[in-house]
Amino acid sequence: MPASLQRSEDLAEFKRRIAGLEPDTRGLWGTMDAHQMLCHVSDQIRVALGDLPTKDRSSLFTRTVLPFLIIRLGMEPPKGKVKTAPEMKTTGATDWEADREALYGLMDRMAVATETTRHPMFGLLSAETWGLLSARHLDYHLRQFGA
Repeated sequence: MPASLQRSEDLAEFKRRIAGLEPDTRGLWGTMDAHQMLCHVSDQIRVALGDLPTKDRSSLFTRTVLPFLIIRLGMEPPKGKVKTAPEMKTTGATDWEADREALYGLMDRMAVATETTRHPMFGLLSAETWGLLSARHLDYHLRQFGA
């Protein structure tokens, strides 16, 4: 069963992994540092919750085939090669602990979310699908930093 931020045991495990990160934790790929990554995954959850509006960049292919491959089948994106929507790099890193606590709060909100919103590439997603996608995204970036 794929992990979801809407499943309490998965949520707790993600928080445990995040707690093990330090601001100077080095990435194994990509250009973000650990603090930028925390802000990036927070922005992705803000998009999911409807707090951060995004521009629709979807196509028939990205709304139908890609969500199935990535979210349901677990296809791994190529490390460091996928460009994110600019909105998901909105929040600047400020204070490590405050930014980590903000991420925990967003994760808690995602855990009980019932509303749906649009993903910039995948189109309208259910709260359940956002929970799965957010977990996959968070796992990808935590693995990027060895967590």
